[in-house]
Amino acid sequence: MSKKFSNTEKIYVQIATELKNLIIEGKIKKGERLPSEDQLSDKYFVSRGTIRKSIEVLVDENLVKKIQGKGTFVKEEQPGYPFGQMLISHAETLKNREIDFQTKILIKRIEEPSNHIKKRLEIESEKVFYIERLRLVEGKPAGLFKNWVVLRLIPEIVTKDFEKLGLFEAIEQDGKQKIKSGLREFSAVIPDEEQIKLLGLENNVPLLKLEQVTYNQDNEIIECSDVFLITDRYKISSLLTR
Repeated sequence: MSKKFSNTEKIYVQIATELKNLIIEGKIKKGERLPSEDQLSDKYFVSRGTIRKSIEVLVDENLVKKIQGKGTFVKEEQPGYPFGQMLISHAETLKNREIDFQTKILIKRIEEPSNHIKKRLEIESEKVFYIERLRLVEGKPAGLFKNWVVLRLIPEIVTKDFEKLGLFEAIEQDGKQKIKSGLREFSAVIPDEEQIKLLGLENNVPLLKLEQVTYNQDNEIIECSDVFLITDRYKISSLLTR
């Protein structure tokens, strides 16, 4: 017996809606493979072409992904980064959502910054603490973090364990500094060879670049950052109210 479809909406859209509801309700779980086109065609008594169009709707809505030779799978939930409504670090976001992550320290040193970084930090001739980290979320590279901290304001920053602490946690740990505000700018960039290698990317896959300047309780610039996030592995979210 064939399934009854409404005459007011295209059949492939109705099938896509039913599959979407099954995913939302957890009847088809995250990471689980959808039934094959043949199986769905038999279930709904429609052509494979109709099923293919239904699946494309789910792909466009970022609910499923196609893996060549294996089938169509429900996407795993991506951790969201609420950059629009609060000044919160990447590590704090993951900890708050109880998402497993690791931090790999690539570079950690005291250095004389470039003129460009001096301008961003509004300093002249003084040393800064530079740290470069690779963040892995559930075992997969999710972002590359480059931070320049004004050493004069936080000399103890060099002793912090950045495999366990996020940058903001390290800055505020001793209670002498309080992060008050920050300025963030966003742009899409093509990764360089180093980023492609570190993040396990394919050539020309764009990254989301976040340029940040952070201020302390006295409105002094305390650090600046360049953050590179993989947006197809890491969802960017923002809660906005009116």
